[in-house]
Amino acid sequence: MDWLRNLGIKPTLGSPHTPLLGFETTGGTVDDPEYTKAAVSTPAGHHISCETLWLQSAPSAEPDYVSTSVSRAALKAISAYGRSPEDATRVAREALAIDPRCPEAYNVLATNAAKSLQEALDFYNEGIAQAPLILSESDFERASTEGQAFMVPPMRALFRCVNGAAIVLFKMGRDEESYNMFQRLRKLDDHGYRYSSYTNFRYHLPILLLRFKGVAFAEKYMHRRECSENYTLTSTQCSWVYTQALMDFKKVGRPFFPWHYFTMVRAVEKTAGGRQNEWTDAAQEEICRAGGAILMALQQAPLVMEFLAGERQLPKGHLPITFTGVDDMVQAVAYIHAVGDLWKKTPGAIEWALKCRNVWQSVLMLREVKGYGPYNLEKLKALFAKGGFKLPGLKPQDAYERDLIVFDALACKGATGEVIDFLIQEGGCDVNAADATSFRPINKALYYDRHPSIVQALIRNGAQVPRPTQQEFSPLAMAMNQGNHVALRAALEILPAIASDTAELRSLYMELFQTNCFLCIKGMVPEKCQRCRFEPESPHSKEISFEKCVDVLAEFGLRLDTGLERAAQQEIFHPLQVGLVDRLRMQGKLIARRKKLAGEAVRGVKNLRIGSSGVSGEAARVSGHSSGGSGGAENGAPGKGKKKKKKAVAGAPSCGVCGKSDVKILRCSKCNVAGYCSAECQKTDWPRHKVECKALAAQ
Repeated sequence: MDWLRNLGIKPTLGSPHTPLLGFETTGGTVDDPEYTKAAVSTPAGHHISCETLWLQSAPSAEPDYVSTSVSRAALKAISAYGRSPEDATRVAREALAIDPRCPEAYNVLATNAAKSLQEALDFYNEGIAQAPLILSESDFERASTEGQAFMVPPMRALFRCVNGAAIVLFKMGRDEESYNMFQRLRKLDDHGYRYSSYTNFRYHLPILLLRFKGVAFAEKYMHRRECSENYTLTSTQCSWVYTQALMDFKKVGRPFFPWHYFTMVRAVEKTAGGRQNEWTDAAQEEICRAGGAILMALQQAPLVMEFLAGERQLPKGHLPITFTGVDDMVQAVAYIHAVGDLWKKTPGAIEWALKCRNVWQSVLMLREVKGYGPYNLEKLKALFAKGGFKLPGLKPQDAYERDLIVFDALACKGATGEVIDFLIQEGGCDVNAADATSFRPINKALYYDRHPSIVQALIRNGAQVPRPTQQEFSPLAMAMNQGNHVALRAALEILPAIASDTAELRSLYMELFQTNCFLCIKGMVPEKCQRCRFEPESPHSKEISFEKCVDVLAEFGLRLDTGLERAAQQEIFHPLQVGLVDRLRMQGKLIARRKKLAGEAVRGVKNLRIGSSGVSGEAARVSGHSSGGSGGAENGAPGKGKKKKKKAVAGAPSCGVCGKSDVKILRCSKCNVAGYCSAECQKTDWPRHKVECKALAAQ
């Protein structure tokens, strides 16, 4: 039906609840404009009236009515469908006046003239009694026993009478009699695809069997091979998946969310034409039969849960004879009208389903699935308040898979450390739970370069971060492997034991000579790295920089000594990696020089009195003053109306970026500390220098 929806056509199916009796209502008392609109949008006509032409032009090989009067009465009765109750009743009585052997007329009277369920049942029983008289005895016997009654035009009247009687008995709570009537229907014609678009009586069987025979008997029937398609047919899916979910709960009293099946049930996005399901029918059937029915139910018919939970009240009005899909309002109201009491009579069932719904929506929001996102922490907290994750009686395997929601939070674009704090501290999720690849959230956060606050929140909440020297695929090494300097810095900032350990920093540095991502990012190899080949949907971070990873290690104290340089040179497998060695050497010199100049500047500011200080000329220059004490603008002191300029200083040790020492050095005009040989070098260092520049300028 999706292809019709995509063309802008709204297909409809006959409601499985037909025949709908004239006096029946939804049972609600609330005016609901959404339901009114949905009910009005269904066709006003009736599909049975279309059978007139078929009856008139039936092939001669088909069994024919025993007399012309019986045929005329049948055609007259069929013309009553689609009329007002008063007109339909009048036409049905006219048909009986033509010939009393007219089961179709009793179908019309049951739906339009009956004032009670018992009166409707009497009409249906009379129609059943008259049915054998419309054909010859041999024709009726053959049509009744070959299992193809719905394909014999005159026999459809009997089929509808038996169906009506079965449903009325079901509504009256006379389950055994109803079951026997449904069994008779199956014998008349058990080929569901023939009549499912008109009236699919299998809609009611799970409910009836659960109520009458119990869970085991109901499941035995539902899991029969010939019944499997009812989990996916538009006419039966709502009833079958929700009733299967109720049976799952009654069977084990399970107070947990079926996470194992959640990994298989992907969310479907709403489109202009409705819902598109990416899963095959066979996959959906297997999920439903194996314990994941509640997820399929929440996915396919979410409105049902709103009515079960009391979040939406049943609207008043009549049930239409058709509906447009599994997830529409009419279908949800019809299911609650038929089965709502069965859910309410099962202690804890609605609460369990509601918690499952809240967990489901929480994860879909974190995954930013269309129709549920974008991520919003307050909305997530509200969902937790309704259901939450701290459910009693969790089995170990369910508690284990429950914690995978943390991984969804890691993948959420808008998430920060706040959501991690909430999931662990309020939601009870395990910060060290492992996924199917045996990696933990901290591994994923550093490998995929998640927000720095997420990295730090995981560590603050107890994430285990093994030392790089003790584990081959340690989280920190994974960050180095991918060039994720931002995440690496965030982790080292709150891991002082590792950040201050030279051996650990050396181990991280050597990871740069093991990764093939380095050359892949540089475009130096024809074959992409493993991540680009196998995870195209998760590209490298835009902030990736292996050079800046070197800078991070240098800032935390790593220096290039002879032993480390020798080890690095032995691991180099491409000339481009030589730059990583030079980078660490240069950073060591730059950091040492920066510390020295910063110290001299601070001392100069504290001790210098312009024009009267005895500090050295170099210290005076560093602090921004001349030894003569003039404090002019060209020396870096605040001048009146003049902009600070870069000052050429001869004899400076070296450029802070490239290390050149045989050229004039230009000081930074703001802090007058950092020195560069050219504007290009200053521009290169500015992203790193701007933080300390502000502090030095303030001093």
